[in-house]
Amino acid sequence: MRYRGRGTGRAARTLAVASVMVLLAGLAACAPAASVKQTCDPTDRDHWAIAYTKLKNSYVKGVYWLVGGKPRPINNDKVIQAQTPSLSPDGRRVYFEGFYGKGGKYSNKMVLADTDGTHLKVFGEGISTPVWSPDGTRVAYRDTDTDADTIVMADPDNGHRHRIATDAATDPAWSADGTKLAWTSTGGTTFHWKSVDGGGEGSVDVVSGDLLTQAWLPDGKSVAVSLVVGDDIDLYLVSLSGKGKPRFLAKNVGAPSTLPDGTIGALDVAHPDADVSDYVSVDPKTGKRENVAKIQGDDVSVIACYP
Repeated sequence: MRYRGRGTGRAARTLAVASVMVLLAGLAACAPAASVKQTCDPTDRDHWAIAYTKLKNSYVKGVYWLVGGKPRPINNDKVIQAQTPSLSPDGRRVYFEGFYGKGGKYSNKMVLADTDGTHLKVFGEGISTPVWSPDGTRVAYRDTDTDADTIVMADPDNGHRHRIATDAATDPAWSADGTKLAWTSTGGTTFHWKSVDGGGEGSVDVVSGDLLTQAWLPDGKSVAVSLVVGDDIDLYLVSLSGKGKPRFLAKNVGAPSTLPDGTIGALDVAHPDADVSDYVSVDPKTGKRENVAKIQGDDVSVIACYP
């Protein structure tokens, strides 16, 4: 099965997939996540946990995590082909998009599991790109099993669902405080945002290039977006007010996400055919880049603490 991922994968290269967890230190098996209260230093990168979609030769290779430099399988169900993982904020559970089937016929579902691969639960049809809320009490995802793709918010434990978007949408992203969701119009240059509890909403048309993905800045007033301009994928800052032009932030990086220390995480796409890419942090004020990890893949999810 060919990779159908988001961000840099859609524009820079044809990729293959297997969800991989890279834990900078060991993660333990555990009980269901409740509302998360940070108890560790989010600036201590030695204690960050990183999940990502592993890519190799354009085909699914399985679900792994990397402990002590050695990859280990996290999913023992050989029927599932997985991508776009999202770690719960406490590191106890992981959502990912799972594909079932053979012979070129697949059905994509959402899968929830403990980070040791146990307690596997499978949900729905046509579900992709699940992302945990910052407090670990909700999950948002793209629901493609409708006339128009839409963004849905749900309770991880009881499955109660609430539709957030009604337009053709993809790539949901939570604000740092968990009160808002943003998403990208499918195939367009517009991103939308909305309060998940019935408050305000809005949209910004980014006409400078093709919009891929976005990540909220901690102040909740702007987002970092990856834009395709010509042959380049670069990182820009966009104000939610819609005023002013996107501000250039960093070159040859895409698929942004908000990191625990308030910087923006992104993949270096300067060498799209390389087996391993640099995952970097970008200071939203200065554009300064620092290497965080080597990633053999895409769709990165980072949390500050692990059990």
